[in-house]
Amino acid sequence: MQRGMRVVRAMALGLLYISAICGAQGSQTSSPASFEPPLRDLWARGSERFQRQWLIAGPVDVQLSVSVDPSALKPAARQLLTPQAPSVRWMPHTAWSDVTDLNVSPPRAVEYGDEMVDRFVFAAASMSSTDGGPAELSIGSDRPYSVWLNGTLIHTRQSAEAFSPDQDRIPVELTRGENLVLLRFHEASVGPSQFSVRAVPPGSALRRIDEVTPSVLPSPDDTLAVRTHFKTEQEAVPVVVQVIAAGGDVVARQSGARGEVVRFDATAWRDGAYEVRISTQDAWQQTQVRYLPWYKGDPMAAAHRLIAAADAASDDVPGDSLRMLAALAKDRLGGALDKASRSSWPLIHSALMEFEELQLEAQGRIARARPSGFVRIAYEDAIDGSTQFCRAYLPADYSAARPWPLIVTLHGFNPANPEYVDWWSIEQRHHRIAETKATIVIEPHGRGNAQYLGIGDRDVMRCLDEAKRRFTVDADRVYLMGESMGGHGTWAIATRHPDVFAAVAPIFGGWDFRISNISGPSTAPPPRTSLDAFSLERGSSFANAESLLHVPLLIVHGDADPAVNVEHSRHAARMMQRWGYNVRYHEMPGWAHEDLGQHSAIADWMLTHRRIAAPRTIRIRSTDLAGAAAYWIRVRTFQRPAEVIRVAAEVLEPGLVRIDSSNVAALTLDLPASLRDPMGKVQIVWNGQTHQPREPSGVIELGTRASSGLHKRAGLEGPLPAVLATPFVVVVGTVSPEERMREQIQARANAFSRQWHSWQHQPLRMMKDTEVTAEHEKAYSLILLGGADANAVTRRIAKKLPFSASRNGIVVDGRKWPVQDSVLQAIYPSPLAADRYVYVIAATSADGMFFFRPQLVHTVFGYPLTMFDWIIQDGRRPPPGTPNVADANVAVGVFDASWRSADDRWTKARDPQTASQWALRRAPTKSGVASPSALQAVAGKYEMSPGAIVTISVQGDRVVAEPPGGEMLELVPEGDTMFSRHDSGEPVEFIRDDAGNISGAFVEHQGALLWAKRLPNP
Repeated sequence: MQRGMRVVRAMALGLLYISAICGAQGSQTSSPASFEPPLRDLWARGSERFQRQWLIAGPVDVQLSVSVDPSALKPAARQLLTPQAPSVRWMPHTAWSDVTDLNVSPPRAVEYGDEMVDRFVFAAASMSSTDGGPAELSIGSDRPYSVWLNGTLIHTRQSAEAFSPDQDRIPVELTRGENLVLLRFHEASVGPSQFSVRAVPPGSALRRIDEVTPSVLPSPDDTLAVRTHFKTEQEAVPVVVQVIAAGGDVVARQSGARGEVVRFDATAWRDGAYEVRISTQDAWQQTQVRYLPWYKGDPMAAAHRLIAAADAASDDVPGDSLRMLAALAKDRLGGALDKASRSSWPLIHSALMEFEELQLEAQGRIARARPSGFVRIAYEDAIDGSTQFCRAYLPADYSAARPWPLIVTLHGFNPANPEYVDWWSIEQRHHRIAETKATIVIEPHGRGNAQYLGIGDRDVMRCLDEAKRRFTVDADRVYLMGESMGGHGTWAIATRHPDVFAAVAPIFGGWDFRISNISGPSTAPPPRTSLDAFSLERGSSFANAESLLHVPLLIVHGDADPAVNVEHSRHAARMMQRWGYNVRYHEMPGWAHEDLGQHSAIADWMLTHRRIAAPRTIRIRSTDLAGAAAYWIRVRTFQRPAEVIRVAAEVLEPGLVRIDSSNVAALTLDLPASLRDPMGKVQIVWNGQTHQPREPSGVIELGTRASSGLHKRAGLEGPLPAVLATPFVVVVGTVSPEERMREQIQARANAFSRQWHSWQHQPLRMMKDTEVTAEHEKAYSLILLGGADANAVTRRIAKKLPFSASRNGIVVDGRKWPVQDSVLQAIYPSPLAADRYVYVIAATSADGMFFFRPQLVHTVFGYPLTMFDWIIQDGRRPPPGTPNVADANVAVGVFDASWRSADDRWTKARDPQTASQWALRRAPTKSGVASPSALQAVAGKYEMSPGAIVTISVQGDRVVAEPPGGEMLELVPEGDTMFSRHDSGEPVEFIRDDAGNISGAFVEHQGALLWAKRLPNP
């Protein structure tokens, strides 16, 4: 979920008034009495929350000014800024945590040279006070700053300091109601620019957030000077300073009092990257650790060596690791090393140290799998041949000699959908939980914004397997947690792999269509058919929750979350507590979609649990076969498609098993030795029928497979998006005798490639049909663009497929759809390889091929677009306002357990009479069909959402759309008001009002219909 949507709001307290009737002479109303609400909050003297909502302006040169939007700030603030120069816009900013970073994230070098730039950044916030009166502004900043309260300058600090929250405590007098706090910071050339602010009651004793705040002081190249704390604390526990070279060698160690400057002679040290480890103990004798970067020598020369090594690296996983680090270094230095200042080296320290450690490992040393080590696990994902990365953080006393617990943490949705090097925290080398809780922590990338479904699920489990292979992991102490999209991922992965995890903690993530959409009450119509209902069921985070019978859960959510409605977590907690499951629910009043500060407490809770590896009872609920497995039972096949699978199994006594199930045709039991009869006998009572297997000592199979040899099974059951969870290749048909068909196939292949790259930032594996070999057919699922008339591979296997397309229409399992200019998408087990699919795109004509839209995954949000095995599309377009754009499909359906489609219950077709009244789109021609006046009529500015303006203009004979911050898109005319995007073919329909003027446009994007309002001309 988008972090920019985080809002903190106060919880409303209701007042209950009572009246009393007194005496015989009449009634008398008593004074109002105030009661706390039934769900009262814990009492506190005053809030100690940090301010996270800000308006930011700048940076601006000191001689310039900032004009203040009067709707955003009080007029008194304008007196602080002279009104002589062009304005700088105030931008809203919500900090994810208690610390606000004024720089972009991740930080990058800017071309200001080595000296501090005389520029200012302004931050403003409104702080409310119920009663007004004395308070303290508690401020931390690593930059010089000045602060005004309600227009009055109250404090100035001239020096830069190592950042520490609550560093400055400033007595103030708050007014009742809203109070304007305005800060002005000197901006530095590189690195973070952090600050924190909170208003606390006078004299508050605040919990120390950072035990020590160390810093590296400027010094000659052969000297390292470390200030152990920003102030002297002689009575506190001393600080131990260790200097650690790449690979983990401790080259120096000293102790010092807090606040003391510890100096090291670095003359004999080799040039390169170092970490300075500062450790101490808090008042509770708990070890606290901080790390600082340091570099001896010329870091820019090292960056050049990294880039040279990456350029010369082989085309494999180690080579991709070097290329990723080189891309990271160039990105942080603004893209050009020669223009970066020497003081920019902290931005690339992590990349340089990782580079050195990879070089040491190439020489045969163990450089990363060490105490406090950082290992970026890299592996090739066969899905598309790309190298994927997973970060692993090792505890301070890690040793391969004993097993360690492991916590998997899942990241949230990144709305920028950036390339890997621009994801949050990817250069972070140490993790506080790993350092303080004696546990390994891994952070899978999950293929980015993929919702931890399909390839996202696959990536997480691959990362976990790699961690178990590389490190010594206690398999009974593996845990899972995540926030936002990662919270949804925690539900999705834990419920599909319950036997892997000892405990899980979803944090403000997870949703169910029965409650609402993600952020509020649902406006979608209720499902009309069982297929519609099942499609919604597959999208629920809690669809498989019954499988968590033996997995303790800790659910955490803020009740003011605007991005993921708290009702989802409340629903899940109530439902599972109703079942008697081990569920704890922590709801945080007033907290929004932000860092809730619970990671440490969650880790403590998780680490108290051990996995139950061989439970006597098992429950399974699943919407597919891949998720219908847990511990010692696995469903092999179902009875009816598009229906939930349910299993309740219990070992009543050793060797006696009762299984009750719904929609299960066949299953497998692999009973642990502890649950078997000592004499080797096994008796199974399945839905009231007794079974005594002939060979009870091994894996037991019950039930019958589908009537034919071909049957759906886990990993080979569809629907259409399932092809992306297997290694696949797009095969472009080239053998059509019709040139226009060949052109349309290539155009659709190119569009598909662009969509994949925009989502995964990886090239799409693609080849021509004439290039496909027998090895390719065995290794990959084949996405075949073109039917038997247009694709040589489709032609070879056509007789083994239950569907086809011709000029006369489309046939699916013997049922004919007499359509024109239409296209079929269908998935089916590959006749050429086991465990692989063929995904056929076959059209009745070249114009029909134009209407092919991959029904796979939403390439912005990452969720599957359909639950069907086959879809027929054409150019009929339902009128604007149609609730479900997918209703435009000619027909959709799912195959049964035998990969057949004979039952109408699993087919959904549109009404031909209704569809005949819809507009019929035509594939655009090279000559074009719109008049010049029609092209000019659509030019203008269109608002997709508040502040998101798309400019449409006519450039010669082309119509182009320029979205905010994106690349220009060409719109191809299909008529005077109907256009399509050149890159994807998705339609854009301009709407005229009663006067005949263009009032807006309906934009179809990956199954969603968006309205763009036309703005009046200036």
